[in-house]
Amino acid sequence: MARCHVLTAANGLTTVVFHIAVPAGNNAVGTPWPEVVVNSGIGGTTILPSGDGQGGTISAAEVAQIENGTIFETQDRISMPEGMTGAQANAHLDAHHAAKTEEAQTLFEERGRYFGYTRV
Repeated sequence: MARCHVLTAANGLTTVVFHIAVPAGNNAVGTPWPEVVVNSGIGGTTILPSGDGQGGTISAAEVAQIENGTIFETQDRISMPEGMTGAQANAHLDAHHAAKTEEAQTLFEERGRYFGYTRV
């Protein structure tokens, strides 16, 4: 699975699609996190066109992971400073991925904590 797909750049900002692993386990009411992500509408879809995972596309394997809720897709516009080496760019993207992962965990917990509870 690709952790990020770098797309377009404009006005000093680059659009990046991040792929984040959904946690194992269940929410507060016993609903599995992948089920929460997909069935609540928090995730379960991709904006990327189908392909081989290169050149701004997403592979069928990645699509399946997103659709089954084991991977969450989000995008952001970030600054990518000019003149970075490949290693610097990778470290820069890794730092943004880590931040987006923390944001996603908060999103899951806040929006999905009680998703799936049924009172009869």
